[in-house]
Amino acid sequence: MRINSYLHSIKAKVIILIIFFLFIPCLFVGFIWYTQSTTVIEENEIQKNETLIKGLNNHLDYYFAGLERTTLPLLTHPLIQQYIRTGVYEHYERLILNSRIREEIFANLVYGRNDIFIVSIATDYGITSTNNRFFVRNQYNDDNDINPIYEKNYHVHGMSIIDSTPVLTITRNLLDITTYEKKGLLSVDLNLNGIANIIEDVAMGDTGFVWLTDAEGNIIYHPHGFDESTEVFSNINGSEEQLGSFITGSGSERKLVTYHRSDHTDFVLIAEVPLAELMGDMIALRNSTVIFVAVLIVLALFVVGGFSFSITHSLMQLKDLMERAKKGDLSVRASEGKKDEIGQLNKGFNTMVKEIGRLIERVRLSQLKEKELEIKNKESELRAMQSQINPHFLYNTLELINSHAIVEDVMPISRMTTSLGDMLRYSISNSNQAVYLADEINHVKTYLDIQQERYRDLEVAIDIRQYHMHAVRAVRLMLQPIVENAFIHGYSKHKMKPSSISILGFEDNGCFVLSVQDKGGGMDLQTKTIYNNAFRMKSEETEMNESLPGSNNCIGLWNVHQRVRLTFGESYGLFISKADSHGTIIEIHLPLKEDFLKRGE
Repeated sequence: MRINSYLHSIKAKVIILIIFFLFIPCLFVGFIWYTQSTTVIEENEIQKNETLIKGLNNHLDYYFAGLERTTLPLLTHPLIQQYIRTGVYEHYERLILNSRIREEIFANLVYGRNDIFIVSIATDYGITSTNNRFFVRNQYNDDNDINPIYEKNYHVHGMSIIDSTPVLTITRNLLDITTYEKKGLLSVDLNLNGIANIIEDVAMGDTGFVWLTDAEGNIIYHPHGFDESTEVFSNINGSEEQLGSFITGSGSERKLVTYHRSDHTDFVLIAEVPLAELMGDMIALRNSTVIFVAVLIVLALFVVGGFSFSITHSLMQLKDLMERAKKGDLSVRASEGKKDEIGQLNKGFNTMVKEIGRLIERVRLSQLKEKELEIKNKESELRAMQSQINPHFLYNTLELINSHAIVEDVMPISRMTTSLGDMLRYSISNSNQAVYLADEINHVKTYLDIQQERYRDLEVAIDIRQYHMHAVRAVRLMLQPIVENAFIHGYSKHKMKPSSISILGFEDNGCFVLSVQDKGGGMDLQTKTIYNNAFRMKSEETEMNESLPGSNNCIGLWNVHQRVRLTFGESYGLFISKADSHGTIIEIHLPLKEDFLKRGE
């Protein structure tokens, strides 16, 4: 039983996982890696060398292209054009031009360039001008090997020997710019300094090297002298690929050969690196890695036992605490001493238990607050009902007064009693019955009709679209207390005669705003701030108290605000947007019909 329990423990599972998913796979992968690493290393070195040689050859192409750009202005230079036009008997003119070309053109061309050995110009008559000596060479002869191809204006020739110095010759055709006839040949003989510097900048290991040959296999540059490399070049010449690699030799003499043919010069750049040099460090690294992994696995088997016991012990403690919390004991706390994931897990458990306790308390307080708000709403309705002393008796009395007024033909009294009766009928109807904005507007119009009978100069303006009248839900007896508040606190309190009452309606940010405006004396800034702060708070955060101005009125601003919130939610209610000596604007934020339906009407 104990053995079965141990096999199901985390410690045993970790050890089994290490053996089957770490130790055995590492042995297998190590064997595969050991057998295939040589091939992978060769492929990587081939790719690296090919990239290197291609870049080096591109550098050489850039070198020759730069030389081409440097000699391009010479083709149209006036002195050179005049020189190639001289005839066979104009000896003195050629002599003068030869001197000027050396001093004015060739001196600038070779200044600071050690790679240019000789620059010469040959014409149809075998006349040559050089930059450092009167070097006469029959370069412009049909029997000469380096006679330029007419279709190719810029041509790189092979190697030649001048004064025991190996040089590389580049020629350019000289054309008469007036007739476009070929009149001569510009020849630049380069020593190998520039090419050698470019090639020697690239290191190919300790013993590897790079050499350069032309398309026919003639060696242009070789760091070990002009060695016999015909076997290597014959393998390259037999391939049609521009870029390639192959391995030649056997045993310890095996070497990697990488080559690249230039499109610009037709030269072939070749790199030779012994494979032993490439593989030596990697083989040593491979063997060291195998030994290190083996030692690491053995150490892991010893360390994991103690570490897994520490983890399982902490998890068991946390499990016991969770069992106690599940049974209702939210006072339990786990140790937060550790800084690792276990400590973070314990800290998260403590936070979770605290948050659950806080949420339970918040739900309890929220339920109490909701019940309290419902009681306050009922009290408000009861107070409103208590203020209506025997409303049916009053309604019948008003009907009687209206009848006498009609008989006596006193129509103002008839209109006032009719309006007062309509107000009374609306007030005593079922308070829970849902109403639309149109009902409230009709009710407040009746109230304002009575006030206009009292105040003949009172101007009343109601601007609400007909669509909103039947699309916006309202709370019964919501609007009339605010309008009445404008007469009492806006005008009468400041001993002002009522002059204007405006009721406007508009949509704003997805809700409907009902704005009640007057031109009375307003309220002080502190009172306005107290009201707006209370209007912004959530129901569970605050409640109206006796210290708030006007809170002792049976139906005041706070009463209307709370009733709107209870009906439509926390997002709606009252807001005082203006209150100064020029008047007051009180806004009632209500949901549109679509928004109200989404709330589950």
